[in-house]
Amino acid sequence: MRKSNRIDWRRSRRNLPNAIFFEENYWRPDFKLAEPIPYDFKYEITDADGKTFTHKIIDWELGALFLNQKKAKGVEGAKQDVMTKYGVDFLAPGTDIYLFMGTMYKFQKMNVANPWTIIGVAPFPRVAARQPDLF
Repeated sequence: MRKSNRIDWRRSRRNLPNAIFFEENYWRPDFKLAEPIPYDFKYEITDADGKTFTHKIIDWELGALFLNQKKAKGVEGAKQDVMTKYGVDFLAPGTDIYLFMGTMYKFQKMNVANPWTIIGVAPFPRVAARQPDLF
């Protein structure tokens, strides 16, 4: 986890016409852009060959957790709650974690070495399963 250094995209897109983003404008007056999160949360993953990769988590549930906890506990409390949930609870013994990966076009155009990001995180209780006999 580190402090985010990105620009505030709410300001940069504020002057663009709404038609670029939305075709149906009947609900547009009530629409609000989400508050940006001031930190980048990441998982460091080591593959079977020992190569390590770092992937940023852009899961909307992480953002919702951070923003809800920020209201109740402030920025530091929210940061700690996200780190506890994603770094302790989801990685607890007896838990399997599934990471849903995706890429973004802008990263592919920049030819970055690793364009993959984590777009979803799903922890499940580990179940001891035995493959059934084929015959």
